[in-house]
Amino acid sequence: MVSSKSRYFSSTASVCSGHNQKKLVLVLCVITWAAIFFISGTLFIRRRYEKANQLVSKLSSSLQEQIDYLSSEVSKGKDSAKDLTQALHEKINLTLSSLDEKIDTLEKEFVEKRKMAMQALHALRGRSPDTDAPAQLTTQSASAASGSAELKSSAIGMCVDSMEQPVGSDLQLNTCHGEQGNQAWSHQDSNRLIENKAINMCLRAADGNDGSSVRTAGCDENDTYQKWNRLRLLFMLDDGAEEGKCLDVDPESNKLVIKRCDSTKDSQQWL
Repeated sequence: MVSSKSRYFSSTASVCSGHNQKKLVLVLCVITWAAIFFISGTLFIRRRYEKANQLVSKLSSSLQEQIDYLSSEVSKGKDSAKDLTQALHEKINLTLSSLDEKIDTLEKEFVEKRKMAMQALHALRGRSPDTDAPAQLTTQSASAASGSAELKSSAIGMCVDSMEQPVGSDLQLNTCHGEQGNQAWSHQDSNRLIENKAINMCLRAADGNDGSSVRTAGCDENDTYQKWNRLRLLFMLDDGAEEGKCLDVDPESNKLVIKRCDSTKDSQQWL
């Protein structure tokens, strides 16, 4: 009886002991699996994090390279635009300078051709420029013999009159009165002066610029602004300028001026 009970308790303890071992193994397995899962998950996350960092680093590096490249291209573009603008500016300046030179050359050629044409015209007519003038001023008529003649505008029909103004005053046209005096002007072939012997004054251009006034002055054969060449009905200032200026009249003020010579203008024709 005693031995039966002993065997029973022994077998029961053995079963319980085996059951506890299985639970322990199961717990250990679970812990081991959990540890493996946790470690593998941690390693996976770490690898993903490292890859993400590498990708971000590559993207940042690539982006910086693109920014540097674009900056370089923009800088080159600015330099190219600046160089192009400067080259264009220099080209425009050269073109303008070339045009100015061509204009000056054409003006000189025009003056030379005009002079040649006038010389040829006078040669065909058997006259020289200094002696080709209207009869009123080229021939020594009774009035010219006394050093007087009227200088009458073909355009307005009025005469040059000093108006008893002091020396240096602007000359203008006035109604012709035929009484000589202030209107007694004659051109002297010897010295090319337009002189009024009655008042001892001569016609003088203020300067050689286009539109300059013509004034009275004390006669001076050495003053180039008092020398006038006669070209038929024109009186051209002989100041040595390349572009001829002729005695003209301002239609508004009736004052004498010099303008670029134009034989077709009535205001430059004098009787």
